[in-house]
Amino acid sequence: NTGAYAAPAVGVAGSPGGADGAAATATFRNAKGLFYDQSGNRMAVGDTYNHKIRLVDFSVSPAQVTTLAGTGAASSTDGPGASATFNVPKGVCVVGNTVYVAEEGGNRIRAVDIASRQVTTIAGNGTGNLVDGVGTSAHFSAPRGVAMDATGTLYVADCGNNVLRKLTSSAGGWTAATVAGAAAGGNALGSGASARFRSPSVLVYDRPHNVLYMSDMGNQRIVKIDLNLTPADGGYVTNFAGTGSAYPAGSPVDGPLQSAQFCGPYGLTVDPNGIVYCTEWTGGTVRRIDPVANLVTTLRTSGFATSGPIRSYGNPAGVTTDGLGNVYFEEFQRHDIHFTGSTAPGATPLAPNPANATGPAPAPAACP
Repeated sequence: NTGAYAAPAVGVAGSPGGADGAAATATFRNAKGLFYDQSGNRMAVGDTYNHKIRLVDFSVSPAQVTTLAGTGAASSTDGPGASATFNVPKGVCVVGNTVYVAEEGGNRIRAVDIASRQVTTIAGNGTGNLVDGVGTSAHFSAPRGVAMDATGTLYVADCGNNVLRKLTSSAGGWTAATVAGAAAGGNALGSGASARFRSPSVLVYDRPHNVLYMSDMGNQRIVKIDLNLTPADGGYVTNFAGTGSAYPAGSPVDGPLQSAQFCGPYGLTVDPNGIVYCTEWTGGTVRRIDPVANLVTTLRTSGFATSGPIRSYGNPAGVTTDGLGNVYFEEFQRHDIHFTGSTAPGATPLAPNPANATGPAPAPAACP
């Protein structure tokens, strides 16, 4: 997509911090969770190493960033947003007036009521393990991604356990059940019981087709979970895109879905036309996956060009779409959120990563 522009949309590049205010001056710290809520014209941000949940309100001009919940302390305290705490919040999704959060450092799934700013733990108790059960009797290990389907079932990419979990709500609370994968990890497709993942990371729900997409980061692929089937069906988990082998550094391999290659696939989003976008944590790219055309292309590529809108991305992380064909993605190392679309304000080439970019990229098979 060489006609697209990439420009900062939210945050100050290269300036880690936790300041609220206008989108152009607000600051973030290594954010890895992003979800655009079209009904509210707002974007939820898992501000990972500020240990906060932030909101970007696009219904006002200029757009405003506020802290919804979290003090900045790395712990897992429920309560009012001003006193509640988070421990490495990553994946977020917004359903109605609630932000659901995969709290990787706290091994918990949290919920934040946007109106009241009240924070509650709906599952997990801090113990890193693989145990199904109700509420805090369930155990998770570094949960990273969350997505809710049309029935209100919340799915969790339980990265440290190498499994896909689901949470169903009832009067007795949220019940966690493992639906695919096994703690030992591996690389296999098929039924939920036979499927194996390595570092499953981010989930997105495609409502029109009633399927989940999940980045199987350690296996260098994206898998599809067909919710029209049961976990016992052999077609429950299939390969959506990728060969299972990473492409050589700096050389993304585009083409048909089953022959394209990825390098550390991480963030996922899907637009109203069914186009899936994927950030590559290790490869430093944003990929566009069109299942109808059976084609993977590189929307943005790492490496700074002397002309045109291509620039270097420091570990692109969360990604989301506003439903108008515009895509937003977090740049972990530069602490900001970028916009890419057919037009964008200030669409000029940006400088390479600043000297104060924080830390090297972890190996793709790890839970960074």
